[in-house]
Amino acid sequence: MATPRFHRYAIYHLPTGSLGRFGAAWLGWDPVTARYRPNDETCEWTAIPRRYGFHATLKAPFELRESATVDALDAAAEALAQSLAPVHISALEPTWLGRFLALVPSAPSPELCALADQCVTTLDPFRRPTPEKDREKYEARNLSAELQSNLATWGYPYVLDAFRFHLTVTGRVPKAARPAVETALASRLPDMTQGYTLDRISLMGEDADGWFHQINAYSLAACPAGSDK
Repeated sequence: MATPRFHRYAIYHLPTGSLGRFGAAWLGWDPVTARYRPNDETCEWTAIPRRYGFHATLKAPFELRESATVDALDAAAEALAQSLAPVHISALEPTWLGRFLALVPSAPSPELCALADQCVTTLDPFRRPTPEKDREKYEARNLSAELQSNLATWGYPYVLDAFRFHLTVTGRVPKAARPAVETALASRLPDMTQGYTLDRISLMGEDADGWFHQINAYSLAACPAGSDK
């Protein structure tokens, strides 16, 4: 498979359908089509997350080991997807996570956490050890012992028990501006009250300018435990 040369790789979930169209228009970047079209009304709030595209992180960006290839990573990600079952989660709700806004499930989902765990652990042999500058960046945040251990083992603090599924909507927003953000979001966000099914994962690549692109997408093919095929 011929691909552009990317600096880092990641496993994301990219919503499709009405939610995917909302995300591309809201952030102003579509990582599937590489279409850049910032929204004048939301541009100030979305500058930081824009280059990633509208996504949920399942395995955070990482550099490839010298012995690894993109084709091998692609094949491993496809095989992983074939072993995973789609996960239906509760309604997605806009929630402030510190200073940024995201869509998060309204109730915990152990199945979703288990899926993310598989992405982190199964594909980790492709990851180059975390660069010193990245370790220093996270260590400056005074991480807990658990998060420090995750960083040392998996290259990212917020994995396994520290994972929280979220679709990032904004960067950091001052409290005074949050009502305007919430109003703008409410007028554009599709109805997410009936729940949401995560049924695909994507291999992403970061280009030299820091923009993420979808390299490949894989449908989740396994049947849930106890179901009939």
